Amino acid sequence: MINTQQLRKVLCDGDLSYEEIMQQIDVGGLLDHIDAQAAEIARLRQPWQPIKTAPMDRTQVLLSTPSGKVADGMFYQRYGIWSWPYVMVNPTHWMPLPAPPAAEIGRAMP
Repeated sequence: MINTQQLRKVLCDGDLSYEEIMQQIDVGGLLDHIDAQAAEIARLRQPWQPIKTAPMDRTQVLLSTPSGKVADGMFYQRYGIWSWPYVMVNPTHWMPLPAPPAAEIGRAMP
């Protein structure tokens, strides 16, 4: 995980030379972080998809009805049903769940 506060301090501190900055920054890690964030943004921009294209392997996804009810759920092949809370109709559309928030070490979650 990239510590953006530390990165800002290193980049914005006018007293460091280019060489000193490069010694303190993990450029490969930073590029990997940027790539991962770009992939997550692209994944989240996917529109609602027809339910017939949904994963049928118990992957947790967001499900929607024609009336706009939305909840998370998954398909149970054994029973041939969608399992999702409080919604008693078959879903018509789905989309991937967003990634969960990353907990920072030493920082309490609200």
